[in-house]
Amino acid sequence: MTRGKTAGPVARAAYIARCRLHDERTGQTFSYTRRGGLLEEGTVNWMTGIERLWNEVERSEKRKNSRVAREIRVALPAELPLDEMRRVVHGYCCNLVDRHGLAIQWVIHAPRFHDRADGRRVERQYRQRVIDQEEYFHILSDPARTNMNFHAHILMSNRRKDRDTGGFAEKIRCLDNIRTGPEEVQCMRRLRPIEFPLARSRDVLKRIPFGSSSGTTRRGPYAPLGCGA
Repeated sequence: MTRGKTAGPVARAAYIARCRLHDERTGQTFSYTRRGGLLEEGTVNWMTGIERLWNEVERSEKRKNSRVAREIRVALPAELPLDEMRRVVHGYCCNLVDRHGLAIQWVIHAPRFHDRADGRRVERQYRQRVIDQEEYFHILSDPARTNMNFHAHILMSNRRKDRDTGGFAEKIRCLDNIRTGPEEVQCMRRLRPIEFPLARSRDVLKRIPFGSSSGTTRRGPYAPLGCGA
């Protein structure tokens, strides 16, 4: 995610979290509160809100063409319960933090409805609490109504977080390097969550394409194996 080529991490964070965020660098405010489909969200190695996270990331970069963040997209098996999806994504993020010391925002998105009107109606009923989460998830898992494309977005900083100051320190250059970048991408693909609690779902876990990244290295195409927003 490079300045001048994208709207920036604040805009992207607002979009994937379906919320309203203000970009202090540009003075713009981005609001996606009317978009539905957000199932779960969280952060790893950051405790003070995603608006502050991505504004701090922006402040840590000085050049007009700086790479400020990276995004990984992961397709999730529809047969996993939502709580297990959350554990899988959070655990994978913990492994990334342990390896690189970065800060992460993650979300899980619902699949798309075949009929947009049906999707808007279901979203409205869920927001108004006409249907509960269990019924909502049951509808989302119906292949007759959705594409069953549950997926996660993992937005991560391009610098390590300083444990003493709480700010951002040196860049994680091994991800950009022409020699080490591809190796790190393959390592991301091999990473798995730190803890996966239910043995009956381990075979499902092996099918998840972790490390499907967007813009991980400067050279060489690495097409996302996951899905779009």
